[in-house]
Amino acid sequence: MADFDINNFNKRYDKYKKNNLPTPFWDEERQVMEYVCFNNDDRLEIYPEISYGLEDISLAGLYYPFIDKHVEGSLKGKKWTVVVGHNHGHSFEEVLRALYYSPESFKIEKKDLKYYSTQELEYLKRIQNYLKLIGMKDLGSDKISNSRFRNKLHKKYSECAIITMNSRNINKLIKGKLDFRVVKYYIHFNASNFIPHKALIVDEKDNFKLYVEVLATKVKKKKDIKGYYFVNKPKENSKVIVYYLNILEIL
Repeated sequence: MADFDINNFNKRYDKYKKNNLPTPFWDEERQVMEYVCFNNDDRLEIYPEISYGLEDISLAGLYYPFIDKHVEGSLKGKKWTVVVGHNHGHSFEEVLRALYYSPESFKIEKKDLKYYSTQELEYLKRIQNYLKLIGMKDLGSDKISNSRFRNKLHKKYSECAIITMNSRNINKLIKGKLDFRVVKYYIHFNASNFIPHKALIVDEKDNFKLYVEVLATKVKKKKDIKGYYFVNKPKENSKVIVYYLNILEIL
């Protein structure tokens, strides 16, 4: 096989030689979007994400600090060590990459929460809890086996709905004092379209608590529901939707 010729490969970007702002380029062969431009020295710049291109032209930058497991050391001394410690990224994608490769060690210190939005923190929490649920471990080196990405538990849970429930009701389910959950009625609800399915139940903090079967559904009035804790109190005569559950596993 002939050696790869990067200069010849990059000729496909020649039509953008007058473009000095990040320009979207759809790579048909690799099915990926890139952003390319040429700087004042006619040097080609290729960005995998638009954030990197905009960062370069504006000299702005994002900073996301976190704790993870990573390789640290001196290139000169060739002494590399895997450590759990402070790290950071310049895009949210880098944060997700760190979490994906070290789901056990990843955390954001209290003093660094200010760098994240509430939505981002909730997003990271759900992903980390799910990765832990399916048994993902920290990487111990820069070598990644394909077996890491062949997960039996994810295969088991991949088609589950993920349902958030109040901790009081979850505890009642576990103790056998409840066998249902209640949601607000909506006008387009059609019980005849219901299909039994499996679901994972999380509490208010996105901790995975139960693996259940959702067996059936029924429309009732709130006043007819006994023993259920309503977070938002509906009126006594208002309709609610009741989903009947069977616990398969306590997680």
